[in-house]
Amino acid sequence: NLYRKTFRTQEVPEVLYITIEGEPIPKKWHRTIASFDTVCTPSIASAKSIVDIDVDAYVVHHGTEKSIYHPMPEVSEQVNRYVYGSVKKNNIKAQLHRAIEGYSLVSEEQSDSLYLMITDPKDDRGEDLSDIVENYNLDERVNFRHETTCGLPISEKLMPIFYNSLSCFVSPSAGDTCDLPSLEAASCGIPILHSDIESPREYLG
Repeated sequence: NLYRKTFRTQEVPEVLYITIEGEPIPKKWHRTIASFDTVCTPSIASAKSIVDIDVDAYVVHHGTEKSIYHPMPEVSEQVNRYVYGSVKKNNIKAQLHRAIEGYSLVSEEQSDSLYLMITDPKDDRGEDLSDIVENYNLDERVNFRHETTCGLPISEKLMPIFYNSLSCFVSPSAGDTCDLPSLEAASCGIPILHSDIESPREYLG
């Protein structure tokens, strides 16, 4: 609201980009949302969340930068084991503990596999993933990377290499209006294992 009071002019239309899915928007937000000139959402599923507000929402799907995120055979051909991977903030909705539990089952048959997780395993907003890994005796099989550079886990230059080193990208999230890491991995030609929720069905197919 402070931003709008300071910079609002008659000449510049205001566009709201809202990402929400599966949860009713609080009544107190309705008037603010309706006051924007244009409302955009990243998926049809998120647009459904604002049908009770008297606005037309435009769906603008996310994309990826193909010059950055693309198959890199020079990377993938050097990987000689099955590697799972995830990129997610460790919070309750991310359900990363479920991914570890699932990996504990397949790891018995894939004895040389690894699971690489770009997340903070001890984030207060989620589960203590380190304890879960220890409980399943997967300390040598699940690796976390959560050091940050400019607020990001690893640099943009390294992300395509990370994706291309994977055999499968895993996202067990309970809700995603747009799971950008899944799109990036898919752009690199990596198979995606995602929870069966509405928005990913729309943009991952």
